[in-house]
Amino acid sequence: MKLPNRPSLNLKKCFNRSKVWVAGSTHPGEHEQVLAAHQQVLATHPDALLIIAPRHPEQFIKVAELLKESNLSFSKRSGEFNPNSQVLLADTLGELKYLFGSANIAYIGGSLIERGGHNPLEAAAFSVGTLTGPHVYNFAHIYPDLAAHQGCITVHSSNELTEQINRLFSSPSDCAELGANALACLQKNQGAIAKTVNLISTHLS
Repeated sequence: MKLPNRPSLNLKKCFNRSKVWVAGSTHPGEHEQVLAAHQQVLATHPDALLIIAPRHPEQFIKVAELLKESNLSFSKRSGEFNPNSQVLLADTLGELKYLFGSANIAYIGGSLIERGGHNPLEAAAFSVGTLTGPHVYNFAHIYPDLAAHQGCITVHSSNELTEQINRLFSSPSDCAELGANALACLQKNQGAIAKTVNLISTHLS
């Protein structure tokens, strides 16, 4: 089946899954950890879908190769979607925020490796709670507040990532609470956080 050209929350209907997680803005050295985590998640939740969105387009082919080596069944966002796929490779640009909106859980990349993390607020805007690695110095003004509002959880390894995803998939109420807390944090600090994100993004670019 062909997925819509402009994803939205209705993308959930296309996936027809109750357990979807997005790994957004992943980097080399991190793709492998995410795929390893998903293989373990499938042992507990065989109907789970991972959407992996590499940070840079030049990584699309590399991640496709890793998926082939892993024996995970996958589709590409740029092509036809097989409803039985275990992974969707987001090999397109400008759609990540919509893909977050289709998920129950978001892992924000650049954080299990020392890249400093990426912006968790696109996921929070869709009431999607965040999992992050410990390396979030690029967004040091955001993550402490998000953690204080219990809108994100820090993991330190692929195994911990697996454990948290399994826990949240097994407890929809905890998963929904994490997302609601993330949105509440965003709404409470919307003006200040938006300014901070703009300043950081300008500096990084």
